[in-house]
Amino acid sequence: MGSLEKFRKYLKEKERLLSGVQKRLQGMLENYENHLAEVSKAREAELGQLARLIADRADGVPEDFLRKIEVERERQKRLLDQKIGTLRKKRQQLLDKAEELRTKSLDAERKLKKQNSALDAEEEKLKARSRALMAEVEEHNRKIREMGKGFGFFKNLPAMRRLQHEKERLEQELEDLGARIEKLRARWRELSEGHAEDERKRRTEWVRLETEADAVGAKIEHLEQNSERIVDRSALEAVLLELEAPVLDPAPDDPECPRCGTRNCRKNHFCMACAARLGEDRPDFAGSIEEVAELNHHHRRFTKGLAVCQEAVALVRGVTSGLRAMLKSVEEMIYSQNRYGLAPLRIDVPAECVEFGKVFDELDEKVKDAQGIHPLKVAEALEPIVKERLGEQQLKKWFERMGEELNRRASAQW
Repeated sequence: MGSLEKFRKYLKEKERLLSGVQKRLQGMLENYENHLAEVSKAREAELGQLARLIADRADGVPEDFLRKIEVERERQKRLLDQKIGTLRKKRQQLLDKAEELRTKSLDAERKLKKQNSALDAEEEKLKARSRALMAEVEEHNRKIREMGKGFGFFKNLPAMRRLQHEKERLEQELEDLGARIEKLRARWRELSEGHAEDERKRRTEWVRLETEADAVGAKIEHLEQNSERIVDRSALEAVLLELEAPVLDPAPDDPECPRCGTRNCRKNHFCMACAARLGEDRPDFAGSIEEVAELNHHHRRFTKGLAVCQEAVALVRGVTSGLRAMLKSVEEMIYSQNRYGLAPLRIDVPAECVEFGKVFDELDEKVKDAQGIHPLKVAEALEPIVKERLGEQQLKKWFERMGEELNRRASAQW
């Protein structure tokens, strides 16, 4: 029977293994992203070169190719018109929403002024009544003072008591009026502050809508002013980016790539592994077509391969994070065991978890073997593991089974 320390060691080994896998994958990704950027830049240059050749009707540009461009141009023009129409509709919707907010703001302002007038009128009525009550109280005080002079105090005592009671009633009413006035003022503050907050939100949203509408308007203006150039470019790209030429396998005596050392067929314009240019750029139409087709091939391979590699990096990062959290729990259990003199916990990593964990060793080997290989080949090697053997539910079950074993053993033995 194993121990907590051996359990911790197993988790630590897997965590260390996957940290290494993540580091290697991250390094590979950075290289792949750089290579993809180079491919995109080279393809953009070739497209520009072909655009100039076609515009100049240079020698070697086939008539059937030009007709194909023209057909595509009509399609791109329709697409651009549709896009501009959609943008105009979106802009109008944004402006309508902004106007709706402006109307709400004006209505809210009018409503607040109306409420303010009503509250002011009510407050003035209460203040007038308050002044009248204060005058009555003062008059009662005067009468009580007059009646209390000399021997009149004894004579007027009953009347003075009645006046005192009436004065107290008036003072209570005066106090109640003061509370009502303060309540009115508090209500006004509440309405005013609520209006200010609502107005701030409306203003923020109005600015956002107007800004977005302006941005859409600027985009519409740009598309309309540059429609010919955009249509020409889009038509050319649509035709050329469909082309693809498979990279030919090398013969034993073919040269190696000066950057990565991969052997390449002499007919290849770009390295089959890192896509570095292998020879001089061909400025003629036929040469440019060949290069664009080959670059399209590399671009698709890099894009697809990168997606799988990025998924693998995210997966490994998540598993590593989970292992670290479980490691922390096990280390806390070891601390408690030592700190409180508990009997050493007898526990093994469940056999099915050990078996499942072997997939990480396999992943590690695949990544090690993939160093310097084209990302699509890396993706082909990793995809079966990432998508079929390291699914969310499979990983969840692995972690939960180990957690259950820790809880079960601790409950039974401690």
